[in-house]
Amino acid sequence: SNSFYSLSGAMGTQDAEINALAAVRQPLFICGEPGTGKEQIARYLYLHSALVNRPLVVANCALMNDKSWDFLLNHYNSPLNANGNTVYFQNFEAIPEQWSTELLAAIEETGLARRVRLLFSRSVRPGALTLELPPLRSRSDEIPSLSSLYLNSLNLELGKQLSGFEPRAIEMLRQYPWPNNYTQFKNLLRSLATLTNGPYIRSSSVADLLSKERSLRSAPAAHPAAVISTDTSRTLESIIGEVVQQTVAAHGGNRAAAARQLGISRTTLWRYLGKIETREPADPT
Repeated sequence: SNSFYSLSGAMGTQDAEINALAAVRQPLFICGEPGTGKEQIARYLYLHSALVNRPLVVANCALMNDKSWDFLLNHYNSPLNANGNTVYFQNFEAIPEQWSTELLAAIEETGLARRVRLLFSRSVRPGALTLELPPLRSRSDEIPSLSSLYLNSLNLELGKQLSGFEPRAIEMLRQYPWPNNYTQFKNLLRSLATLTNGPYIRSSSVADLLSKERSLRSAPAAHPAAVISTDTSRTLESIIGEVVQQTVAAHGGNRAAAARQLGISRTTLWRYLGKIETREPADPT
């Protein structure tokens, strides 16, 4: 109830749909672009379900390996074997197709969904019961009201008395495409509220921060490819490894962002990095 999604009204007209789905025991996919709040909505569904007094277990599929997946599906102490648990498979698109097939078979053959509440988040809509979270750019007309509601909560949290935004400032917020959606929007509003001393958030402040956002998001895209060696005597694996390393470095070590830019899962990226670390000689110091 104290999350950005409640304080800003970001759930919008989906409020009734989300509350209705909280009571459903059928496996549910939560779909949306990065930053649309899939993880927060999964926790909201759990907190408003009949199973709230039983554990919520989060399985981050982007960090899964063969051993952890085998434990999850086959070990007697797996959270999937305890009645009443809610198991949330985060980043479900990151797992290999073989694993998703195994899980589907377990759901159908063992009645798993009758014992355990299953939630999944992914970016692509599957052919199943789905809660689709819209990108912020599709709700640009609501940005003035979302901004005002969240600003009220920031006033209480930060001890401020901000009255609102200059008209031009709001228009700039409406026109921005918000590639990282509500997460980016929330962080930018918090920065603006923290840095503003007068009664209104000025358009110059918004323009400055949005310019920095554009620079941060456009700079990494061209950086890694510009310095890749064209030595044709190298192996393909070596070239791919260099691309992966430089993309991760360009994103400041953010492996999730690097994986998105490269168009691979975080699991695949981890495997490439693991091979690189295995090949590198130990530091003599």
